[in-house]
Amino acid sequence: KRGAGPLDALTLSEQVEMQGTELAVAVSQDVTTIGFTALKENSLPVLDLMTKVVMQPTFPSAEVERVRRERLTAVALERANPNSLASRAFQRTIYGKHPYGHVVLGEERVLKRLQPEMLQAFHQQHFRPANMAMIVVGDITHAEAVDMIATRFGDWQARQGRLAAPGKVRSRPAGVFVIDKDNASQSQLRLGHLGTYRNNPDYAPLVIANAILGGLFSSRINMNLREDKGYTYGARSSFGYVRGQGSFVVSTGVRTDVTDAAIREILKEIKAMRTADVTEAELRHAKDRYILSLPAQFQTIGAISAHIAHLYIYELPLDYYATLPAQLEAVSVRDVRQVAELYLQPQDLQIVVVGDRERIESGLKDLDLGPILSLTPSAG
Repeated sequence: KRGAGPLDALTLSEQVEMQGTELAVAVSQDVTTIGFTALKENSLPVLDLMTKVVMQPTFPSAEVERVRRERLTAVALERANPNSLASRAFQRTIYGKHPYGHVVLGEERVLKRLQPEMLQAFHQQHFRPANMAMIVVGDITHAEAVDMIATRFGDWQARQGRLAAPGKVRSRPAGVFVIDKDNASQSQLRLGHLGTYRNNPDYAPLVIANAILGGLFSSRINMNLREDKGYTYGARSSFGYVRGQGSFVVSTGVRTDVTDAAIREILKEIKAMRTADVTEAELRHAKDRYILSLPAQFQTIGAISAHIAHLYIYELPLDYYATLPAQLEAVSVRDVRQVAELYLQPQDLQIVVVGDRERIESGLKDLDLGPILSLTPSAG
């Protein structure tokens, strides 16, 4: 968005705004998304501009410097935020030097050395027709959509072949990792390990199992730590998905004086999912929560396009969302127990704590989860 073809950043922005919209660019660990929502009569002029951004981006030195300063400021702010710091450290801890061990915001040492020619080389390597899906949602026929896309992208000369997902992640030993924050009134906790893949056939039972464990406000972990013990304002668990191997994590912030107790309770809830069946009431509530919420996820054209994008990114069948409610409804108590035993592995947990080490170290040692290792609050 900082310049494309013959247009500089200001001219590009002005021409997009004249059509009553904006080009939205989002980046995740696997995907770059460029899109817009516009009136039908304005869509072709905006598509022309988007085509330039996709195929002919420019990286002027002044714009690179502007973005570099913005990113370095954001990294510095993140380093001062215990919540962000814990999430960044957890990602680095479970993935190590694997590409998924890096955060999207960027790392200070890398941001400082990026040059325009490096960005241009990255674009040439990764932006290619076979690596891209065009998703069009609105008052338009299939033939019209194909024609307007082929007219603009049909002659795109770029490298061929779709890039593969990052390679296999090497498992790392379990451990407790502490980032010391003197006089912190809270400890930020992240407990987790490597997870699975988005196109795993066990996805539906995993959704239900995680909902019961920590995916809903009424989940076991949140009810234990928040409602029963009063340790936190909220605690949750999630399976994170990427094109390659994802992750499982429990996230919360608790009072400093109950850091070890909170970890003990989280471990208890994870183990209970593996060793005992959930109740029929828990199962029904989790199913209803997800099945009944599905229609609301398709209320806007932006939401529809995002869900269609997931089919492409994660290589899911075109009828996936049509069959998902039945898949969720079919999950049984036995299914939940089986996926919990398979995908929740307490012995492999990486535990990251951002808090006042002097006040929490003794309790962490009493948990007997291995040596307490120090991490620096570095942003890369």
